[in-house]
Amino acid sequence: MKFETVKCLVPKLGGKEAYSHLSTGFEWLVFDNFIPVSENKNYNLEGTFRSIGEQESRVYFGYVCYDEKFNENKDYHNYRVDDTITVVTDFNEDSLTINSINEWKDENNPDQMFIGFYYNGDTSKLPDYVLVNYKEKIYHVIDGKLIILNKLPTECLQNIRKNETKIARHFIGSAYTYSVIWGNTIPKDEKHYSGKTSEMAFGTNATNFRKGTKWVKILILANYQQSNNECLLFGKIKLTESDK
Repeated sequence: MKFETVKCLVPKLGGKEAYSHLSTGFEWLVFDNFIPVSENKNYNLEGTFRSIGEQESRVYFGYVCYDEKFNENKDYHNYRVDDTITVVTDFNEDSLTINSINEWKDENNPDQMFIGFYYNGDTSKLPDYVLVNYKEKIYHVIDGKLIILNKLPTECLQNIRKNETKIARHFIGSAYTYSVIWGNTIPKDEKHYSGKTSEMAFGTNATNFRKGTKWVKILILANYQQSNNECLLFGKIKLTESDK
């Protein structure tokens, strides 16, 4: 089915149209279709859900976002602290000198201390590179510099431009964009859910597609981290596009 020629798409799960599906125990369900999205359109994702197991099912329902090359648009690409955006005035493999250190600080958790690099200084787009380390801190703040603990990678050293390249502190958050259901428990009576998305932006707002998104796949986490005693029945999954 060509999405461009229709206003309503019934996504496919395992090659079949998703009118009804039964999930027993925790299932990670990503629908087959890559769906093109535009910041000039509105989107409404909906579906009908019902718990039929011993306990109410916990569910996440939304999107996996991808860029124009079908690379997954990760949380840490989009989650950043805007007040930390600053210009790199000098650098070497062990440190970055920046023109504003005020909002840069040592965090307790390494996953809150990633560094996003915008080589040409354009922070309206996704970063060119994000320096990531989930287990160990990447930097310390000393005397107006970011002291890099494990040396900058070659890609950064080759592409940073003094007084032009900007950096920002990035961090992890929700793995996906749950625009419809975000960890809710589903009642045993059938219930209809829907969620609208109309913007693309940086940040953690689940009602937005992530900045730079060109394609999405629909995602359902059924019976999230629950046992095989929990069962979820869902169907009528539908994505509708409309003009703004």
